[in-house]
Amino acid sequence: MLRRVDVLGGLLLVAFGVAGLVFGASLDMGTARRMGPGFFPTILSWLLIGLGVLVAAGGLARSGATATGIAWRPVILITISVAVFGALIDSVGLLVATAAVVVLASFAGRDARPLEIVGLAVAMAICAGLLFVYALGQPLPLWRR
Repeated sequence: MLRRVDVLGGLLLVAFGVAGLVFGASLDMGTARRMGPGFFPTILSWLLIGLGVLVAAGGLARSGATATGIAWRPVILITISVAVFGALIDSVGLLVATAAVVVLASFAGRDARPLEIVGLAVAMAICAGLLFVYALGQPLPLWRR
């Protein structure tokens, strides 16, 4: 019963939420009117815990697929793509770093087509630039400095 995919996925979400609470415990919460640096991570962590409990409870309530093993290819490639994003964003800018994440992460699946990957990379880069730089006013460089 605990090896069901939904139960394990829910428990993983709970674990990430608890980790967020533990690592963010030293950050000041502030108030709803004057939010501190720990406000958003704490709220997000509690949302993850709640969602994880719901997913795990749903997995316990009904029958589902049993987990047989860990698919290491997606785990490794997505982790690498996030690390590459962090390494690239300051030197090449948000647009190129976002496109690189999409391209690298697309290799985690086995059925992605090159034209779809390029289209998604361009669309995600444009959306990231519009959202973070223009809509939210984040001081991120769009292009290399």
